[in-house]
Amino acid sequence: MGCLGVHFALHPDDLRRVLASVGDDEALLALIHEDIEERNLETEREWQFQTDKAWDALHRCLTNGLLEYESGPFPISYAVLGGRQLYGGDDFIASLVDPPLVAPTASALKAVTKDWLHSRYLTIDPDEYGLNFGDDDSSTRGRTFKACQSSSSAPPRCTVRSFSRPISNERR
Repeated sequence: MGCLGVHFALHPDDLRRVLASVGDDEALLALIHEDIEERNLETEREWQFQTDKAWDALHRCLTNGLLEYESGPFPISYAVLGGRQLYGGDDFIASLVDPPLVAPTASALKAVTKDWLHSRYLTIDPDEYGLNFGDDDSSTRGRTFKACQSSSSAPPRCTVRSFSRPISNERR
């Protein structure tokens, strides 16, 4: 499944607005897409990181190899899909790493090396992964490593991640 991922470091005012929108999926999507995403992609680029399609491989490498929200050890499991799920629909993912959990998550990412990430990638079940597993997926692996390094040096703000489409229901 080709889903695009974007990670945003939220300003405290944005966090309050995001939390106030939880439970109203339409309002939450509008806030993320029409305000936070637009602002971060246009004028506050230092507060966002696009993982594009690499978020899938990244999550699997940092957790137990599966595409599940709650998988793998904390705090590294919070880097991609872990944390508080904000959106109730099945056409989008919005997850939040709460402020007290950002520092331990970023610290765990600092320990990630390219060799470690590659070794974790090779433990993923190719049949379960279902995408371009292997050599054809090398650009994703490279982007995945860059995502880890960028995330670990990000300023200490809480993060919200948005993905254009969700993981499949059978893997939730």
